[in-house]
Amino acid sequence: MDDLQARMEDMEKGKKDHYHTTRIFERKIFPCDYKIQVRVIDHIGSASFVIFDLEANEFLHKSASELREQLTKDVAEL
Repeated sequence: MDDLQARMEDMEKGKKDHYHTTRIFERKIFPCDYKIQVRVIDHIGSASFVIFDLEANEFLHKSASELREQLTKDVAEL
């Protein structure tokens, strides 16, 4: 069996569904979960995939909560 070789071409941008906000007892709760849409291309064709928490965490080496905290801090510093 040949080695599988492919590349990720882009991350598909869609609706704001990377996390959901819930109001409970006048507090906002932000459950941080990954939902990343990607398109992978090889010499035969392309396919779209949705990558969720466990796989995205392994791929990015950062949890969704850590990424959210980092982005929130970066925006606050602007």
